Amino acid sequence: LLPKEPSGHLHLSMVLHDAGKTDLALAHAGQAVLLDRKSHDALNNRALIYQSLNRHDEALRDLQRAAKLRPISAEVWTNLGVSQMALGRKKEAETALKRAVAIDPQNAVAAVNLGVLLCKNKLYQDAILVLQEAVKLATALGDARHNLARAYALTQRPRLAEQQYRIMLQAALV
Repeated sequence: LLPKEPSGHLHLSMVLHDAGKTDLALAHAGQAVLLDRKSHDALNNRALIYQSLNRHDEALRDLQRAAKLRPISAEVWTNLGVSQMALGRKKEAETALKRAVAIDPQNAVAAVNLGVLLCKNKLYQDAILVLQEAVKLATALGDARHNLARAYALTQRPRLAEQQYRIMLQAALV
């Protein structure tokens, strides 16, 4: 029995994606988009599936549409930044991730991705500031602390890097 409502296809696509059935997930996500062309959730969800398949051009198209439909969605802007990064569009990625953080300053995922991008762009001091905030937002988010330690190491601050790595290790042993 197949869903008739866009929300049913959207939910089913998420379940199928989590189960590793990406082809079916993509089909249901596509159906959700077809049934409700103004659903930023359906577009964002299909984009996440495209991202998992490394089909970032297609993800980008969906995310740009989703951002136009719901310009205040930090999740959409975060995902847009991730696809931009994957496509090597660093400036666009930085703009999208900064927008995500501006919309939702509590969004640790956006902050971590922004910090990683700033590190890749050799803007280490900016990366450190962003990643310090990310660590405060989500102390359980190992990516934030790991990337902060990396940024410290890249700026010749081995003591601070070691301190962050020790905290990570202690948390892993608990």
